[in-house]
Amino acid sequence: MITSLWLAVVLVCFLAYIVLDGYDLGVGVASLLERDGEHRRRMLESVAVAWDGNETWLILLGVALWSGFPLAFGTVLPHAYLPMTVVLFSLIVSR
Repeated sequence: MITSLWLAVVLVCFLAYIVLDGYDLGVGVASLLERDGEHRRRMLESVAVAWDGNETWLILLGVALWSGFPLAFGTVLPHAYLPMTVVLFSLIVSR
């Protein structure tokens, strides 16, 4: 029973991230194709307010995975070190 609850929390977090982050990703891709610098800046500023808030769902997902499924978390995490390092480095460089 408790495992089903943790699974539901993980799935809700993942679904919330996908649904709420969709427009962020769409604006990010569209800004790559935009030639006008002023319009690109306005596009990115329109989602800047919610950008970091949507990433909170990923943090909650990680905490739920760690709390509810420690064996799976311990198995998956070492394989995610390199991709997470690349993402963090990219975020630092892009700021």
